[in-house]
Amino acid sequence: MLKNLLLKYILLINLVWLFGTIQAQFNFKYTAGLEEVTQAGFYQIDLTPPVIAKLQSACQDLRIVDAKGAQIPYLLRSDIAGDVNYYALKHLPILSNKTEADKQTHVVVENNLKSSINNMVLLIKNTDATRAITISGSDNLHDWYIIKENVTLNNLSADTADTFAQELFFPNSNYRYFKIIILGKETLPLNITRVSVPAHNFVGKSNYISLPGPVILQKDSSDGYSYITLRFNDSYLINRLSLKIEGAKFFKRSLYIYGDTLLRETQNLYSLSSNEKTVYSISSKSNLLILKIQNNDNPPLRVTAASGYQLHRWLITWLEKGNGYQLVFGDSSATAPRYDITFFKDSIRTVPILLSYAKPVLSKVSIPEKKENENKIWMWVIIISVLAVLIFFTLRMTREINKNN
Repeated sequence: MLKNLLLKYILLINLVWLFGTIQAQFNFKYTAGLEEVTQAGFYQIDLTPPVIAKLQSACQDLRIVDAKGAQIPYLLRSDIAGDVNYYALKHLPILSNKTEADKQTHVVVENNLKSSINNMVLLIKNTDATRAITISGSDNLHDWYIIKENVTLNNLSADTADTFAQELFFPNSNYRYFKIIILGKETLPLNITRVSVPAHNFVGKSNYISLPGPVILQKDSSDGYSYITLRFNDSYLINRLSLKIEGAKFFKRSLYIYGDTLLRETQNLYSLSSNEKTVYSISSKSNLLILKIQNNDNPPLRVTAASGYQLHRWLITWLEKGNGYQLVFGDSSATAPRYDITFFKDSIRTVPILLSYAKPVLSKVSIPEKKENENKIWMWVIIISVLAVLIFFTLRMTREINKNN
């Protein structure tokens, strides 16, 4: 009997060991065949909105595989947010950037262009924080006059660079000096590294891809707010939202934007004004956005058109001739791959060849993925189990021996 029990436990240990050594598999729902590769080299694969709509928000569940199912390493890249051509900027000297007596950070720049300006571009080190600023002007560095106040800055991070470009719009001003006050006493400031203005005839960088237009539904409520629902036909990644507003010649109201990744009202307050562009930088991967406009005692405004835009994203990869490559994607449980090529992203000097792909189709593909942390946990479980079984049988045999004696 003891022998049979021992055999059962050995079988159990073997089954546990086998289960612990099996690699996890990610199951991807979609495939898209890549255009035939005619020569070896670096290739650029643009990620269109319909593809990104099927991915996780950070594109973790995207793979390139060859005809044998082997993974092909790639770099994921994205344009920096903003419509600014950074080779067509004029930089304003920063005269001071320090905490003043009011315990708030003051950034003073000189308008050395000697002309009126109505927008600035702030280069800010990436941060996951929200701050509000006030802009004022002066001709002598002593007497300051308000230009625009309580401007909320949020979503201050870029995907591929370590700085974010925040463009500010304000009433046309020809002051010799401008001051940017980061509001909040004794709060850590934003790291503003450069202040610039677009050159006179700059050309915007086309780093946004237009999304299919949403269906608009508006309800003007008796609580003093208008609620606007924007419903897209897929869960697109929305990095910019443009609105067309009608109903009043002059208006200045608070606008709140809600989506899958925009949940807290305090972080998503925007200004809706007749003297500013009604274009907003956001970050939401959703098929639904809800806008809330605070009307107060004013007649409701009407949102007559809305356009969503996705930042241009693409892959850089080395492909050999032939090999029947394809994209596979669409698994909500998949984690981001780890490829050696990420350590050499600054070493790629050649211009990659643009490579297209076929329309994505439903086609389940399974790829084994190593999960080192889970394997380590299983190893410890197995070791402890084996030790427990050995102790059990050692004690059992000891009692049997003592009984026989």
